[in-house]
Amino acid sequence: MYAKANNRTVLSFSEQQIIDCGNFTSPCQENILSHEFIKKNGVVTEADYPYVGKENEKCKYDENKIKLWPTNMLLVGNLPETLLKLFIKEHGPGYFRMKAPPSFFNYKTGIYSPTQEECGKATDARSLTIVGYGIEGGQNYWIVKGSFGT
Repeated sequence: MYAKANNRTVLSFSEQQIIDCGNFTSPCQENILSHEFIKKNGVVTEADYPYVGKENEKCKYDENKIKLWPTNMLLVGNLPETLLKLFIKEHGPGYFRMKAPPSFFNYKTGIYSPTQEECGKATDARSLTIVGYGIEGGQNYWIVKGSFGT
């Protein structure tokens, strides 16, 4: 998860803190509850609470190292792509959740473009951060960051 500081420096925030401390009882709650957790508790940087790839047994972070206390967070639902691009350009990265087809977990490089059939088979949900967008060969794409592999 990234956000721009007031001096326009991009900081990497701790997904692990949210995983360990968010008290999610199901993956379906993650989007709304992580939003609420961040508003209530703030977030430390990834350097201060590194990602380990699994849920730890307990929440442990230094409240004195919190770098982000959002005062204006917005849940957008199905925002049109043009408005989402404008939001990313003006405010920096945004968090989203998607159902991921099985082929998503083997993705390495290039523009990921699953078939409609694959999308219909998607059962696993993943949280990602949109950090940018672009166009290549006439195809629009989003640049996203996840914390579940390379």
